[in-house]
Amino acid sequence: MGTLLDAIKEAIEEEVRSGEWNGVKIERGEGALIDIDITESEFDLDDVDLGNDRYVVKAKGDGTIFSIEDEEERKEVADVLVTATVEVSIGPKKNGIREIEVVVESVNVDLDK
Repeated sequence: MGTLLDAIKEAIEEEVRSGEWNGVKIERGEGALIDIDITESEFDLDDVDLGNDRYVVKAKGDGTIFSIEDEEERKEVADVLVTATVEVSIGPKKNGIREIEVVVESVNVDLDK
């Protein structure tokens, strides 16, 4: 069984893979993060707002960045820093298990230099 942090980490990775996270600054301009593998030891809570069930997490990992240069599509893997805001709701216990829903509200990405 995973922890709440594991659930948040997985939700961020899934959201990045399914969404359009544009605005990643790269050497040649700007790209979009299309995949990320967050390093578990580099994943921490930065801020917690229990009253609103919101968490801000900071993480490092390997990100795949997509960009177009001179009409040529490029993908590159880079070390990235991610700051994400998530909302977590924990449901009632059913058959000894509580359902956890994690909604990723925002993801900000920078290259780790």
